[in-house]
Parts: sequence; structure tokens; C-alpha cells
Amino acid sequence: YHVQTNLESFVLSSQIAQIYATAYHAANARTQFPRTGMYTYYKLNDVYPGSSWSVVDWFGSPKLAHYALKRVQRPLCAVPRLAGHEFGPQAKIPFYLIDDATRLGKDSEWKVSVRILDKGLRTIASQTFSGRGPAGQVRFLGEFASDCARPLTSPSVLAWELSVDGRPQGDDFVILNVFGNPGKCAGFVPTTLSLRRESDGSCVIANTGQVAAVGVMLDLGDDTDRAVVEDNFFLLDAGARRRISVAPTGCAVKAASALNTGGFP
Repeated sequence: YHVQTNLESFVLSSQIAQIYATAYHAANARTQFPRTGMYTYYKLNDVYPGSSWSVVDWFGSPKLAHYALKRVQRPLCAVPRLAGHEFGPQAKIPFYLIDDATRLGKDSEWKVSVRILDKGLRTIASQTFSGRGPAGQVRFLGEFASDCARPLTSPSVLAWELSVDGRPQGDDFVILNVFGNPGKCAGFVPTTLSLRRESDGSCVIANTGQVAAVGVMLDLGDDTDRAVVEDNFFLLDAGARRRISVAPTGCAVKAASALNTGGFP
């Protein structure tokens, strides 16, 4: 996505940049409890139209950072502590399990699966952290280490999933090496998506291609300024599908795309 192409591409690129400036710093702060007791970010919304740090724009539409911040602020989640967004051939990334609401019981079996995908969206390194019982408010799981034979080139993807007692509890991703080609954060091999609308107003997004869809984005059409979707800008593996709720009733997702489907500028 070259930001100089047109205004729409500039807006999308700036929203993606906002994710890196907010969500992962929020995750870093959470991992440092109790040294960091709380944090806040500036700012929620705007009182005028224009470029700003708000995560809800002047029209009332959540930006992509709203959803990224929502994921890293879940009471129970796994997060990395990112010192930057460059991933060398022998990088080590600390991972943490956060359980603010003490949802993990003494018999809970939890697992955090981490992987790195290269530009071709092939898994070139993976690691699993697992345990049983309460994790405390913050537990250091260990370092995800990659000892690739060759340095990763821009871009690459770090992805992780948390499951408890075999049931998924949330997943997330981050694009690394975004500074290798200024103004462009994509360049992945392409995939395809399908969209099915359900009678209750929700929709099912399916990845019908051969590789992961990076940064799935949902288009609400004319409902953009009054509708909120359950999740947005997420990673969807090849062959996977995800049901997304939409509120309020009557609003609907009109289309779905991703950074590697060609549906956006």
C-alpha cells in the first residue's frame, strides 16, 4: 500500500500505522504489571473532522485501531512484548499470559501457539507455551525464538492464538519488518475471501485461498458511521472461517477484503 497513490490509500495506511502506535504499546504496558498499574491512550473520538489520533472518527465510525486495542485489552489474552517491528534472523520476542479477571481455574489447561510467517505466508518457525492452573495477573511464558537460515525480508507476520481447555479464547497478529520499504506494509502472496450474510445480521467470512488472509477488513457501506462489528483487521488462515456479529440490527457487512486480496487501494 503506497500512501502516495491516492487519498483512500493514505487513509488506510494511516489507520494501520495507528495500530502500531497504540495497540502494541498498550500490550507492553499490561505485561509490566504491577510496575505499570494502569494506562490510557489519547484519544477515543473527535469533535471535528480531520486527521487525528482518535480511534473513533468524527462520523462515529471505529477505526482499525479500535479493534486492535480491543483485542489487546481482553481480560484474558496472550500478548508479546515488542521492542520494535524489526525481526532479524535470530530475534527473540517475550510472550505473556494476562488474566486480569482470574478466569483460569486450578484445572484450566491453557496453551499459547505462536508462529512466524514469511512474505510467502509460509510458517517458518513455531513454538507452543502451555500450562495448567491459574496464571496470575501476568505470567511470563518465555521467548519466541527464530533461528532462520536467512534474514526475514519485509514483510513478515507474527501470529498467536490462546486456547483454554481446548477452546479458542482469542488470536491476534502483527506485521513485522514494516520499515524495510517506507510507505508500503503489504506485498504478500494473494488469497481470496467469501462472505455469507446470516439471518440474524451477522456474517461469515471464509478464506477460500491457499494462504492466510492478512488484515481482513469489513466494508459496511453506508452503515459505516453507525455500525460496529465484533472484530476487524484480523488474520484468517487458509480454509478457515469466522462469524462476525454486527450491531445495531439492520446494519450489514457489504464486502470483505484483506491486504492480500487486492480489494483495497
